[in-house]
Amino acid sequence: MKKEANSVWDIVGAAFLAMAIPIFIAVGLGLSAIFGKF
Repeated sequence: MKKEANSVWDIVGAAFLAMAIPIFIAVGLGLSAIFGKF
């Protein structure tokens, strides 16, 4: 049970990081572009 739960959480964590990193990069680029115009 614990091993299965850990594997599930590892997959969820990996997927979250895989999706969060590009989102943070896109947000950073968007903010830099917005502030760059001003």
